[in-house]
Amino acid sequence: MPTKPALRTVVIFGNCQASALRDVFVAPLEAAGYSLRFVRSYKDERDTRPAPTARELAACVLLLEQIDVAGFPQADALPADCPVVRFPSLDTNVLWPFSALNPYDEAVLGNGLVRYPYGDRILLRCIEQDWDAERTIAYYLNEYADYRLDLGRLAEIERNRLKSRDAKSDVKMFDVLHDVVTEPLFWSRNHPRAPLLATLARRLATVVAGYIPELAGFEPARGAFDAHVDRVSWTGVPIHPGVAADLGYAWYDPDERYKQLDGSRQTHDEYVRNLVESAIATRRLQQQRGMGQTGDPYGWQLPLDGPVRQSGTAPGIYPDAFAAPLLRFELEATARVERLAVKAYYPPQHLRAGRVVCEAGGASAEATVEPGTAFELTLSMALRAGEHVRVVLRCSERLNMFERAESEDSRDLGVLILKIQAA
Repeated sequence: MPTKPALRTVVIFGNCQASALRDVFVAPLEAAGYSLRFVRSYKDERDTRPAPTARELAACVLLLEQIDVAGFPQADALPADCPVVRFPSLDTNVLWPFSALNPYDEAVLGNGLVRYPYGDRILLRCIEQDWDAERTIAYYLNEYADYRLDLGRLAEIERNRLKSRDAKSDVKMFDVLHDVVTEPLFWSRNHPRAPLLATLARRLATVVAGYIPELAGFEPARGAFDAHVDRVSWTGVPIHPGVAADLGYAWYDPDERYKQLDGSRQTHDEYVRNLVESAIATRRLQQQRGMGQTGDPYGWQLPLDGPVRQSGTAPGIYPDAFAAPLLRFELEATARVERLAVKAYYPPQHLRAGRVVCEAGGASAEATVEPGTAFELTLSMALRAGEHVRVVLRCSERLNMFERAESEDSRDLGVLILKIQAA
């Protein structure tokens, strides 16, 4: 009776790009006797593929790990001598220098997808000032000189970022990613076009062939990544014509239509109008119901202490506990609460003192804070167990190191939240 071949698992970990790579590698690896399993590096409730079993992890002979926010979460379950091949994510900070999270986007398409997942800092700042759609759009399209950046300096920062990531990677991509002017490589900041994915696949296979010789000379089939348009190139963000002119894009077409999640294809100006009108309408709905967006895919949590828990999402908080200039969240009391203290730090990188205001349950507190100062805002309240309170924290100043050409951090930051203490 023939002996059953021993299980040999290859695990690939990463974002939707890694998922696309998994689909082109699965056939040659299975033909060579390997089982290829994909582990997603972010939440996606639509993904019903089961996680690798303990047996599969114990039989892992190679981990392909995409460099992401966090490493492979089940690394302890792998054999101690399991080799690891690290490869970079495909992204750029140059083509869309105003890219930001969009707090006014919600799952409205009926399939769990949002409509405009990519926000624009300039547009969002106008909307936060209660500008109407026409004023916001006119400013964005006609006043580029008022908010343009030093793109040469930002390109230098981007080159340093890519070189630093390549130094941590077994697969090198700097020579391709640093030049986003000569030819189109991306549909949006982190969604590559098919030819770029094919380049990554070839280079990854070359490195992996050192462990799995059957992948030597691997070449993805023509059009192999075209089927992944909805997964990897799922939405496009038109490039600002001012940015294109400043960087001298050889391939720029202002009338190019980029595919959107609702199936439409939009030019730059159409995209701006639709994004603004959608954001303003959603903002009004959020104001009416008193809280922010639902279905946050990141699930970033507030640093809470005491008899309260976070209820829903918190638009404006980041995983390192930095808050945007506007932070909104809802808390549920798990016991009686008479006081809520927000302890925070106003970073020294701010160029001037800022006014920070906290409002909740009809109470408010505020302080004018000098750069590099820790402070506390305390609110009195009377909550019983099970009651909810909506909290808003506003900072008059914003810190954006990317726009100041000091780092690749493109977030709008207000303060660092040290602790939210309930008592």
